[in-house]
Amino acid sequence: TGEGDGKEDFDWNNYLEDYRPASPIYDRREGEPSSWDNVIAAKPSLMDHLMWQLRLSRLTEPEMRVGEQIIGNIDQDGYLRVALEELAVQEKVDVNLVEDVLSKVQEFDPPGIAARDLKECLLSQAKMLGLSNSLVLTIIQEHLHALEKKDYNRIARKLKVTTPEVVQAVMLITRMN
Repeated sequence: TGEGDGKEDFDWNNYLEDYRPASPIYDRREGEPSSWDNVIAAKPSLMDHLMWQLRLSRLTEPEMRVGEQIIGNIDQDGYLRVALEELAVQEKVDVNLVEDVLSKVQEFDPPGIAARDLKECLLSQAKMLGLSNSLVLTIIQEHLHALEKKDYNRIARKLKVTTPEVVQAVMLITRMN
């Protein structure tokens, strides 16, 4: 009729019902932050993380199969719990190939993964930290038993270094995982 702009007479609720979002609407109070608990993805397992790294590696088909077997035989502490010869027989490959793939897997994150014992685990971590030819490496290689007993004076005497130097090296070793 030409009177007013017509906003008062328009039924907005009826109009908007046709344009509701298809996804569910989560009710929350005004001023409350959004909860992302139901949106954040689950943390991947150690095996998932290692398999992801394996798939990113440039390996041949036999190396990939061996890598999957190595990762599948890592326990929850990160240690490899199968003999390399057994893996070689299972995958019908040379044991040298298994050793090569193992050395590649041991470069994955987390440092020290797929070691067969504590010494190998610590040596791998020391190598990744760039500590080759260091007191830390020597202590791990030759004096792990004395280190377990915290006999720092004996280690210092055997290596002809001071006890504070040994303690400093031990501090680095104890930070390894």
